[in-house]
Amino acid sequence: MDGLAAQFLGARELDHAVAAHLLPVGARTTRVRGYWLVNEDAREGVDYDLGTLMPFLHLTNEHAWEICRFQQMDVDSVGYEPRPLSRVQEYNVDAFIRWSSPSMSPTRTASR
Repeated sequence: MDGLAAQFLGARELDHAVAAHLLPVGARTTRVRGYWLVNEDAREGVDYDLGTLMPFLHLTNEHAWEICRFQQMDVDSVGYEPRPLSRVQEYNVDAFIRWSSPSMSPTRTASR
């Protein structure tokens, strides 16, 4: 879809950082690329082990996608009624929706 822009999200811990690049590609589809960052001096096999790390990352990603799948099922149900998000408790979700919604509108103008 034209007019869509990517968003980059990140979180920092003491020994690593994780980041996600989100690119909406449709009204119900977002392409996500995840990154796991370590200190430039960290040595694979000494400071971290990819054989241990990758299954953990795979499992946490599977859990996240399962949560997303169930949430989408709820939104698609006949009993779902949209309500405003809390700009305090859900500020990041609210900001993402406000950022991406104009780009997703089928009636957007060519001037955007």
